[in-house]
Amino acid sequence: MKAGKYNIKELFVNRYVQQIIIPEIQRDYVWSEKQVIGLLDSIKIDYIRFKDASAPSIDSSDVELTKVFDEFYKRRNFSSNIGFIYAYNDEQYSGKYFLIAAQQRITTIYLILLVLATKDEELKKKFFGNYLIGENLKLDYKVREASHNFINDFLKAVLNNITDFKNQNWYFLNLYDSDTTIKNWLNNFNIISNYIENNFYSEVIDFYNYLENQIDFWYFDTNISQQGEELYIYMNARGEQMQSNENIKA
Repeated sequence: MKAGKYNIKELFVNRYVQQIIIPEIQRDYVWSEKQVIGLLDSIKIDYIRFKDASAPSIDSSDVELTKVFDEFYKRRNFSSNIGFIYAYNDEQYSGKYFLIAAQQRITTIYLILLVLATKDEELKKKFFGNYLIGENLKLDYKVREASHNFINDFLKAVLNNITDFKNQNWYFLNLYDSDTTIKNWLNNFNIISNYIENNFYSEVIDFYNYLENQIDFWYFDTNISQQGEELYIYMNARGEQMQSNENIKA
């Protein structure tokens, strides 16, 4: 996958990318309600501007040309950008891209798409086609085995309309309740569900399509090298202070 500008769908539906991996060196999924609502509010503002925008009229009787121009104009001027994504790929793991930075944003957007997919059967089919590889997520956590196992079981439960997760035989209470990634994944899934219900109840299909096609980012590809390691340290030094266990892990 070459460096450049992409949308969310182009990241996950890409002949070069089979899976986006959160590697062991990364921290847990730590976003709380404040960050999740902040991202949703920002995307909502851009979505409303996109939906309400209209392109300047062009002198053409070609309906299809007018439609294409309208879509181009709105995408160019009213799409939403979530910044830079840094990752590397390893020749030993063909098709797998390992995130250095942006896992909090990518995970949250993945969760938003999942929540929206539960609201409509056609969206559920689209989600299956675009964001799973076989029975596994195209976004895979390798931070620790518990996170990996939980997220795969959680996805299957959600897409089968199961909501009482903690009473399932795959939910290991003592292990999962103390896992940071799992706790935040569950909390944020519920936060996003409530937000969608309150803000996009009648627009889930349009909002889903906006997330897929109008959320842009700049992708930077580095490799397993001193450059990649230095970039990882630099990117993490810009955000919240890492916890002691995360410094040990890194």
